[in-house]
Amino acid sequence: LLKSKPELPPSQSKPSTTSPSPIDPWQRKNLSKPVNLQKGSWYYTDADGHENKKFGLLYDWPTAQKACPSGTHLPSIKEWDTLIDKYGGINNPQEADDLLTFQNLKKAGFQIEFGGTSVPVSSGRNFYGLNRVGYYWSNTLANPETAFVYHFYKENGEIKIIKISINKSFSCSCLCVQN
Repeated sequence: LLKSKPELPPSQSKPSTTSPSPIDPWQRKNLSKPVNLQKGSWYYTDADGHENKKFGLLYDWPTAQKACPSGTHLPSIKEWDTLIDKYGGINNPQEADDLLTFQNLKKAGFQIEFGGTSVPVSSGRNFYGLNRVGYYWSNTLANPETAFVYHFYKENGEIKIIKISINKSFSCSCLCVQN
């Protein structure tokens, strides 16, 4: 007699390698397509002026809308929510553990990088958060000045994931989804 294995909750099971995964339409690596370089997309630049190309480019929201390759688009916040929920969810201590969600996404091939961000200042851009924060644009506006992002960050040795809205002039990483 064959006994079937008990089904594990999504947070403990490994994604199948034979059936399509919900991230199949997702680009796995941070976008690095220069669009309006130095005017709408930037490499993280340290205090000495060195560009860090390891994490891809950072885009302001208007440029991010045009940056995805043909046949793909910047994900909506609903697409992000579906992806995050599938791999464990966030912000619900009873049901979700952000670190576990992060680990499940990584195991499934989703490459989340802590590539920092930048904000406009009078002298250009102020870059911060390399290796500590990763902001990922959605194509969904919260209001005329802000758009929703998923914010992955490290705090006191833990990984946190939150959904927030930020000013469209900030620069964030991009992942694209197939149409």
